[in-house]
Amino acid sequence: MAIPSKEVPVSVCIPVYNGALHIRDAIQSILNQTVIPQEIIVSDSGSSDGSENIVREEARKAQATLIILPTKTRGMVANWNSTIRAASGKYVKFLFQDDLLHSTCLEEMVKVAESDKRIGLVFSPRDLFVEPSVEDDWITRWLQQHQNLSASFGNLKISQPGSLLLRSPDLLEQPLNKIGEPTAVLVRRDLFDKVGLFNENMRQLVDMEMWVRLMATSHVGYIPAALSSVRVHARQATSRHTTEEIDR
Repeated sequence: MAIPSKEVPVSVCIPVYNGALHIRDAIQSILNQTVIPQEIIVSDSGSSDGSENIVREEARKAQATLIILPTKTRGMVANWNSTIRAASGKYVKFLFQDDLLHSTCLEEMVKVAESDKRIGLVFSPRDLFVEPSVEDDWITRWLQQHQNLSASFGNLKISQPGSLLLRSPDLLEQPLNKIGEPTAVLVRRDLFDKVGLFNENMRQLVDMEMWVRLMATSHVGYIPAALSSVRVHARQATSRHTTEEIDR
């Protein structure tokens, strides 16, 4: 792969907690992008497994500025928000510690975001990588329901008013989160000043609640090709199962 030379105004935000198993691969997926992000921001919420040391090792390889926020026990959603507060790029691109960005993710998402100044959120489908330890009847059903999250939105365009998507007749049908996990999303940074940060008082559907706020105030950009891979492992599966029971 050729070494990228073009920088894009993106802050890649990586909240970390005991992510040593996969954080190196996550950061490597940023270093393998076809463009260079303005900065990479890592916020560690008190990991005890050496995650921060791995991040520092990877920082030496990065062409982009890599900022490691002081280690502090913050809680999951507060850790997400700490990366947003530190972001100085025009756009925020989330990457969770277990996930991966495909090599053209930043380039393609920024291209769509820049094509229409009304766009505040860009999303695309994501690939799901299920570890063998969670392959059971429940996860099979979950995958069938959550593989194509945005199907009920119909024929999505490159750009459409978020308010139009909020009027979808199937909006409150499962799956409730029709945009996807934060790893599948890019957000214009200034919109967080307008709608606020993620709600730290919520236990479930934190990301979906944020997407609704963003859709109510801006256009939404869509890319039909998967640009990220989201990992589903045993701990996540337990959490997702609990979420599903709560939603019923």
